Amino acid sequence: MGYFTILSISISDIFFIFIIVIFAVCAYLLDLKRPANAILIIFLLVWLLVPLLHFSYSKATFFRHIFFLPTILTLYYGRGNPNASFWGNMATGTAGLVSTLYPDKIEFLQKVGSRKPRPCPSEVHCEIIRVHNFNIELYSSKDTTKSSLLYGIHGASHITPLTNLYRKLSQQYALLYPNTLFAAVDPRSSLDHPYPATLDDVVAGYHYMLSRGFEPKRTVLMGDCTGGNLALALCHRLKAVGEPLPAGLVLISPQTDLTFSGDSYVSRYHLDPILGNLTDREEIKKRTVFNYAKGEDKTSPFISPLFGDFTGFPPTLIQVGEYEVLFDDSVQLFKKMKNAGVPVNFTQYPGMINDFQLMFATWVPEVKHARKEINDFLKKHL
Repeated sequence: MGYFTILSISISDIFFIFIIVIFAVCAYLLDLKRPANAILIIFLLVWLLVPLLHFSYSKATFFRHIFFLPTILTLYYGRGNPNASFWGNMATGTAGLVSTLYPDKIEFLQKVGSRKPRPCPSEVHCEIIRVHNFNIELYSSKDTTKSSLLYGIHGASHITPLTNLYRKLSQQYALLYPNTLFAAVDPRSSLDHPYPATLDDVVAGYHYMLSRGFEPKRTVLMGDCTGGNLALALCHRLKAVGEPLPAGLVLISPQTDLTFSGDSYVSRYHLDPILGNLTDREEIKKRTVFNYAKGEDKTSPFISPLFGDFTGFPPTLIQVGEYEVLFDDSVQLFKKMKNAGVPVNFTQYPGMINDFQLMFATWVPEVKHARKEINDFLKKHL
């Protein structure tokens, strides 16, 4: 009688539920590999679908489905990395599942980039400036004096325009730092304008912002992925002509080496759901994103910043996810900067993927920690 009677759940159902829960917990705690979990999933699905095949959908069947959906998800994603949080693993697994729906990442990024710009919140002042052949989007909190500059260079800037993901980030930083102007540069795409057009735009945008009265000693560059590449290349350009460098660099999974010498391009290929299918060594030359500097010397510090001299570079924060093909790009950069005497902090996040700081919600512990680390750095150097 009672609850189980109402749902028409038999003793055998209760026993089966108990066994499956035990299996699910073991799969998570022991970090079973996907094939082992897949067997359990198939077993579960058969048990769930049998009533439907008999055209019977009772309350008990409904209860089964509601109860086992989280179990199936846990079994599928497993405990991807025992050093990462549960929510971090779930977020990474979900990103991997979603990424399979978009096998052509370049086409997906261009589609995202073509969306209507995100409206600006009432408490944030937004302005679009046309500089030569490209735009700079300016974000700041209202009614405050701007004494420092955060110059942002977005990821995939070689191939896609500024997206709403970065606009949202820009608006958040504008509110977080009332005395700082966030300038998000939107350079020309190398798909239509080969190297050095994209880098030229980033350099021109930086000089334009200085012409508005901002000083390098109160300026921090922030870039992720290819944006990190361009931030470093900008510093190499400035150093080459004897101009003062900015006060700091925030680099999120920077792409530093277009010769692809790092082992992570192969060893972490299967772990990276975002860039993995773009960096198969057999396909590199066929992918437009890696033809950014086609025909150029890939060891030039303006193309592969890793090969430059970092003496005199400003304090730098480098963050990278463990599951990235760009992992070695960050590790090698950290080592070279440290050997050159640069004050550099390097943090790797277990089980995390490219741009997790931007893609995942702040309730994911790794995101919360990474953003706090960035904020602490900015408070010190802006």
